[in-house]
Amino acid sequence: LEIGYAITLDDYKKALQAQGIGDAEQGDVVLLRTGWNQWWKDNHTGNKTPEQIAADINSFRAGEPGVSPEVCDYLAERMISMLGIDVCVASGCCQAFVSEE
Repeated sequence: LEIGYAITLDDYKKALQAQGIGDAEQGDVVLLRTGWNQWWKDNHTGNKTPEQIAADINSFRAGEPGVSPEVCDYLAERMISMLGIDVCVASGCCQAFVSEE
């Protein structure tokens, strides 16, 4: 996904359908894969030059995709226990999951 792209509820539901799985239920863990780990997943293998690694790190730090508030609200209403995503910060997400305590 591109920098700044917000995963929509339609994206979420299409992904469920494509994977042939049901919607999240109470207590479930939802993991979202944006592909953003392409910028760092093999930097430790020795297959890249220091310049390539630096370029990957700069791309990774330039911004990231995220989750739209509508998806966060939807998943909060379904009472999932955790939302994980392969980016540094689930930015823009998710006041619905922030405890008031």
